[in-house]
Amino acid sequence: MNTPPEIGSDLSRLYWSSRSAIWLSVDPDDTLSLYPEDSKLFRTSSGDSLTIADLPAAVQSSIIRVRNSNKAESIDWIDGAMHVAGTVSFVVGKVFCEFQTRDISFDTDWQKFDDLPMGVIATTDKFVTQYANRALADLLGYNSASELIGKRPKDFVHPDDKEFTVKAHEEFLSGKSGTHEYVFRRQVSSGQIKWLKVSLATVKDSTPYHYLGVVMPVEEEQSVATRLKKSESRLRSIFYNAQGGLVLCNSDLRIVASNSAFCEMLEYAEESEIRGEYMPLITLEEDRLAEKELFDHLIATKGSHYRIEKRYLTRSGEAIWCDVIVSAVWDGKDKPSNFISIIQNIQNAKESEARMKSLSDLKDKFLSVLSHDLKNPINAVMGLIELTKESLKRNDAAEAKELVELMELSMHNMHDLLLNMLDWSRTHQGVMPFEPVQVDLKSFADSISQIVKIGIHQKGLQLKVSVNEGDFVWADSHMLKSIILNLLTNAIKFTSRGGEIRLSFKSDGDKVLVEVSDDGVGMSQNQIDELFQASTYLQSDGTENESGTGLGLFLVKDFVDYHQSTLQVKSQEGKGSSFSFYLPMKAPQ
Repeated sequence: MNTPPEIGSDLSRLYWSSRSAIWLSVDPDDTLSLYPEDSKLFRTSSGDSLTIADLPAAVQSSIIRVRNSNKAESIDWIDGAMHVAGTVSFVVGKVFCEFQTRDISFDTDWQKFDDLPMGVIATTDKFVTQYANRALADLLGYNSASELIGKRPKDFVHPDDKEFTVKAHEEFLSGKSGTHEYVFRRQVSSGQIKWLKVSLATVKDSTPYHYLGVVMPVEEEQSVATRLKKSESRLRSIFYNAQGGLVLCNSDLRIVASNSAFCEMLEYAEESEIRGEYMPLITLEEDRLAEKELFDHLIATKGSHYRIEKRYLTRSGEAIWCDVIVSAVWDGKDKPSNFISIIQNIQNAKESEARMKSLSDLKDKFLSVLSHDLKNPINAVMGLIELTKESLKRNDAAEAKELVELMELSMHNMHDLLLNMLDWSRTHQGVMPFEPVQVDLKSFADSISQIVKIGIHQKGLQLKVSVNEGDFVWADSHMLKSIILNLLTNAIKFTSRGGEIRLSFKSDGDKVLVEVSDDGVGMSQNQIDELFQASTYLQSDGTENESGTGLGLFLVKDFVDYHQSTLQVKSQEGKGSSFSFYLPMKAPQ
């Protein structure tokens, strides 16, 4: 016999285990047929055909037993294993083989699957291929279906998918029933990668079990799935690595996911630490009502989003300003399934906005000084000049001298005002130099006393200076001079004739407490609170109607801040005021 019998024929029902296997069929008259015919296995010395009687006794009894019981059975024979199923045929050799009788449902007419457009595979219980149709051969890149016989399905799988398919088979085998589907890759000889889906079913009406599989290409389906996975991965990467804060909440407004930018914004080290938090509770309480109105409107109108500037609470309890866009994910439902928040930290912008407002208020104050307060001493000088001319015409030298002294005082006041304005401008432009040096307090106090001597004398006041010989402070001498002169000028202005002004420098450890105090008109607590608010224009005339801008105190505070100190103010209406601050004796280490 030069060709094997057709599957399903009366002669035999052989399922190939491999192209090189030797198969043996038992004819109804007990004659044995071999293929290939030149096989030297089981030949008599005379070369005559074999009969069942020529087989070993154990094999004979197995075949007879299977024939009589019409059941499948496994036996060991020679150096390989073979499975005998009925009385028709079997395969021998070092391979696993499968046989069935025509009465078992698995033993069917396989030719009807040959022309199906999808791949069909039948395997033994050991997952050795018994049958494959032409469509499967094409899908797997083989020239013919016979090349698949005897191979194991795992041989058809891409190396990267083998571990997965083994696990899939184990899950399938654990059930021993039903169907199982999975997708795997196959690399054909051309190098092309094919995506295939196999559906497995167990044939239970034989022992051992058999498995039937249907294989179909799913390149397009898998390609779409792959693109979706890549897209999902890309979106996930964008979500977690975005520079701005991103938060996904469920319908109950609890955090499901948040990116690192948001966690860092609120001082959380890990996303897991904030997951599950109720979003309204990490919003500053006074901002919740405004957002609730926007949220309720969004739900009522089934809107897409709302935008709000609000403050979140960091883990340490600090409030930070954020610009927030909250979008609802409706998914065709009456209630949003999720909310997505895009959050931008605008704390620095808010602080800059506050600084700009402060500068704007100071600019308005500056313009007020230029338009109102600077013209007063100028008008006074112009008036005094005219009076002096009249005195000189009358040869009244005494009156002229008095008028010249008044002009000198007015010019000093105007000079001081211009210096303050210049320093104020340089300070707020960020170009004011800060050059601290060792300042001898005794010499410094003496020079200051000489500068204010005229003002003190004209108003009939007393200036008491308290300073220790040999005491020094580490300070910018120009700023310190401006601080003390402005404080003394204010004290002179608001102290009634005959009153007392005190300038003291008291050692306190490695620091010196600098204090200017008076027994003048004093201030209410309300006035103290508004003293350094640029938006509040405090212009008060002195005890003898001296005009002033209040600009000097702004400079005092700025210059004290430059020295990393704090200006302390104490005052009581009708009893006077005290301004003090600390300076280091030596340069910081």
